[in-house]
Amino acid sequence: MPGVVADYIKQKEYEDGYNYRIYSLAEQYEKDLRMTATDLRHNPSHRLAMVHNLAIKSSDSIRNEVGDRGAGYERINSWEYDHGQRKAIFIWSHARNQEIKEQIREAEAAVRIRLAI
Repeated sequence: MPGVVADYIKQKEYEDGYNYRIYSLAEQYEKDLRMTATDLRHNPSHRLAMVHNLAIKSSDSIRNEVGDRGAGYERINSWEYDHGQRKAIFIWSHARNQEIKEQIREAEAAVRIRLAI
């Protein structure tokens, strides 16, 4: 029975870390987009760079402030929580990059169609 409880606690910590970081990334990305100049907001390469920089900043935050090696006041000694956050960064940044690249492909296809007409 203790193994089942420990597994549940580990899974819960992983999910908590994942959910926290997904929410944090989405909120920060939207805030950064709102603060970006209008002409850059619609520039795909700028948005790709924003996603990249936000992912790196979040990963550094986990390493420097939160994790077992961290020095921040919110230090949490949970490998599962850290792992959940890192997985969230990976999934979130990959999804945003794919979304932006799809928009680029759609825009290029629209230009090709207009040139063909």
